[in-house]
Order: sequence, then C-alpha cells, then structure tokens
Amino acid sequence: MGTRGAASKFATGALWLAVVAVATCCGTATDKQSRTSFSPVLAYATTAGVFLSDGSGVARQVAPLTGGAAAAHLTWSPDGRFLAWQRYGDSSGARLEVLDVQKMQPTILPADISSGPARVGSQFVALDSSGHLLVVTLASGGKVAARTADLQLGSQTASPITDAELIGAAPTAAVVAVPTAQATPYGGPSTIYLVGLDGKSTGYASEEQLSHGSELDNIRPGWGATASSTGQFIFRSGTRATGCTSESHLETLSTGAVGLSSGPALPRISPPSAHWRVLSVYQDLDGALHMSAVAEPASCGSTDLQPNVWSWTSGEWRLVQSGAIWSSQSADRSQTATLLGQIADDHGSIAFGAPATLVVVSRGGQTKTLSTTATEAEWRPHSTQ
Repeated sequence: MGTRGAASKFATGALWLAVVAVATCCGTATDKQSRTSFSPVLAYATTAGVFLSDGSGVARQVAPLTGGAAAAHLTWSPDGRFLAWQRYGDSSGARLEVLDVQKMQPTILPADISSGPARVGSQFVALDSSGHLLVVTLASGGKVAARTADLQLGSQTASPITDAELIGAAPTAAVVAVPTAQATPYGGPSTIYLVGLDGKSTGYASEEQLSHGSELDNIRPGWGATASSTGQFIFRSGTRATGCTSESHLETLSTGAVGLSSGPALPRISPPSAHWRVLSVYQDLDGALHMSAVAEPASCGSTDLQPNVWSWTSGEWRLVQSGAIWSSQSADRSQTATLLGQIADDHGSIAFGAPATLVVVSRGGQTKTLSTTATEAEWRPHSTQ
C-alpha cells in the first residue's frame, strides 16, 4: 500500500553499522508462559495499533499507535520470527519498526525513512529520507542490526538521491523508482532500478520505453510484487485520463535481462469509456499474483468506489472477492482474510476512505471479524506454524 516520508535527521555519508536498543511497548505479552502459549498466524494494523492474531482469532496488540501515528507495509521475515512495518504520522517522523515475535519486543530504528520496508532474501530494506538504502539484518537471539549504503543508480550521479522511492523487492534486489525531470504533481515517467544490498544498481529500465499517451501525465509507479512463476516484478502505473480520473495498467520489470514490458492485461471493462484504477498489486503466500482495482467511470464526481480483488490464474484475471481492498489465504490455506471497504475519489488521487473491516473466514465457513478499523494485514509464513 502507500509510503510516507519525513524530514531527515540522519547524516549522509559512508556505511554505518549499529545494533539498536529494544523499545518494549505496552499491550504486549511479557511473561514467559503467555509468550509460549500464543502462536500468531496473522499480523494486521488498525488505527489503534499493530496486532497479531492466532488461528482461533485471539488477537494481541504488539505496538500501539497514538498521536496520529499509523503503520504501513507489514512485512514478515521468511521464517516468521520477525515482523517489520513503517511507523509514520506522529511527531517522531517515519520510522522502521521491527518486532521479535518470540520475545514480543519491538525495535524502533533511529533513521527517518521515506519508503518501505520490503524483504530481500532474509533481510529487510527501506529507503531513508537522506537518500540511502537501509539494510536490516536479523541476527540469532533476536538482535536487529542496521546499516545504510549510498544509492548508486546507473546514470543518476547526484548524491544523495532524495527523490528515490522503494516500490517493492525482487528475489535478490530492491526495486527503486526515480522520477525523471519531467515529473508532474501526479508523478511523471520514472526509471526503475534493481538495487543490490550494497546500494548499487544491477540493472535499470526507463518507464518511457512504454507508450502510455502523454508521458507528462504518467502516474508514479506504485508498490508491486514478484510473480513467483516468472520471477518478474509487476507494478501499477498509468496515465491521468481526465481532470478527475486516472487510468491504470500493469507493467513488468524483467529481473534477468532488465527491461520493461506491458504487464498482464486488465480484465475487460464496461462501458468502454470507463477506466481501471489499480490500487495495489500483491503476492499471496503460495506465490499467486493478486491485484485490487476499481472500475472508474469517465465522468467526474464519482465517490465511494467499490474495489474488487482479482487473482492472476492460468493466464487470466479471476475475480476473488467483490468489495475488497485485499484478500489472501493463510499458509495452510485453512483460512482467508479479507479487508472489506470502499475508496473515496478525491479528484483523481487514490484516498482510502473509512478504515476497512478485517474478516477471517475458515474453510468450514466460520467468520470472525477482527477489526472494523483495519488498514492492512499479512499472513505469517508457513515455516513457523
């Protein structure tokens, strides 16, 4: 989903390495017995905090969100031991927070971050607001070590590169977008980079390689996901269609011979004058590619648009859930979690309206509502369950 930025309080320069102190939040399990008896399978964020829920729907708050704070980009480590997210919106700016699930202890990293986190291999990555790649290593015993690396992005010679944005991760590299000089208030064309953990780009391709009509009106690339079957990174992009609507489509970054191509064609839409607006692209735990999208009429004044979730299956998009912003199955496929809600059309910009309702449905049809103020959710990997 979205990323946020904050003013930099971080010095630019060479690599740094630090093991940061652990900050323990209220509302967490602290005694040994409660820690060992609680086995979470789902993480989710609400307007009140970040929560973990077990298979029966029992939930615990692991990090409160107060003073206007919010959480974005819930990201699990491959083994499910750690959970990371971006904390933003309060007086401390945007921070990367990492939770040791075994100890129920969160670590708040000191760097201001502008986008992320994502996961590359077994490590978390983000971009800090000083234009550096932040790499978080998860050590045995629950220690969290962080370092930064200067971005070195092909022909981008300026340092630091403060307008770069992390839009996801390929299997062995971060995916970073940098707008061109023709950027507009709505985005503009960008160059997409694959970036190694040393900050150096391993390959890049310009979004201008594709023809999207007026390049000056391009929507800045959105958060994407890697299709496990092809290893290709797929993300949202598009054009400003009229004064109040935005047409979206999908693009593909080939991670072998780096280059851009059109992504999976969107489903047919009626009437022909309407536009698809892709809200997000994400991957299920089993590797299936999903997207959330709304069919937006060409006329102005549309509000409370209903999104739908689609799955890319056997070469076509299949409707998974109507009225949903996100829907995904648990690792053992015994439960499906869904965020139900609408979006508000604020003159062409995507703005989520009222927080969504998070519902979990078991294979037998039992339904449990975990929250009516949820903003996102993410299942825990299977290796820990």
